[in-house]
Amino acid sequence: PAQYNKMSVTIGVGNENFILNKKICIDKGYLIVVGNEKEEDQEAFPENIRKGIKLNIKDLEIKEGETSPPKRFTTGSMIIAMENAGKLIEDEELREHIKGAGIGTSATRAEILKKLINIEYIQSNKKTQIIT
Repeated sequence: PAQYNKMSVTIGVGNENFILNKKICIDKGYLIVVGNEKEEDQEAFPENIRKGIKLNIKDLEIKEGETSPPKRFTTGSMIIAMENAGKLIEDEELREHIKGAGIGTSATRAEILKKLINIEYIQSNKKTQIIT
């Protein structure tokens, strides 16, 4: 498999936080054969970046763009999300604390979804779950 170094930097400016995520391919692995890797900026991470340090910003570029909301959950993806509870939590410490715990057991997850529908916390249409 391909191997990557990943870095996430949170930059606080006033009351706003900006998040920079970057990954650099360090070993292409199977991508050499498949050739599916996007050609991206492979500039190495700065060596002096450590958690908690303050950086001086030398250059700033503003890009206009729009984000799109995450896809709605299907019944299947909701059960998988319950198994992997915490995966979407941004707080690293909290995510590690809940990692592996999940919501419910494999025997109770379907019943939990039915209960959420019965008490009208979610609504189920043909393909997705809608929060009410």
